[in-house]
Amino acid sequence: DDFDVVRAFVRETCDQLANAGEVIVEPVAPDVGYVDGLTRLVETTRPRPLAFVLGTRTGDPNCGDQRPFEPSSDWMPPFMRVNPILDWSYGDVWAFLREFDLPYCALYDDGYTSLGSVASTNRNPALLDAASETYRPAYLLEDWARERAGRVEKPVKKK
Repeated sequence: DDFDVVRAFVRETCDQLANAGEVIVEPVAPDVGYVDGLTRLVETTRPRPLAFVLGTRTGDPNCGDQRPFEPSSDWMPPFMRVNPILDWSYGDVWAFLREFDLPYCALYDDGYTSLGSVASTNRNPALLDAASETYRPAYLLEDWARERAGRVEKPVKKK
């Protein structure tokens, strides 16, 4: 249930890194889940990846009490999570991306500020320009606390 443009961005980024001789990574197929994809990556890549650098930040869903170096969960293949931007704000992320002219998914230029599945993600209403009825880019979000305002709330599970 991923956005096609996200998959295309990942594919293009992997290809660019491979062409530059930096890293060779094969994106996970659309029908492979997150854990199965990580397991395949850990089992088939040589040399075996021992750590993954992630973009997890404090306050992100599923961040929990992660530290800068955090072993993978028991239900995942063994690897070390490296979380260099845990303490960064939304604004810090955008300042870094723009200062160093780093690529990012085109959806962020179309009013999205937090990406999940197609079903759980909408444009951020805080970026709507009412006069033109268009959405401003994510880096123009003024209230960083509204980063996930475009995400659909998950239903609360009944006990």
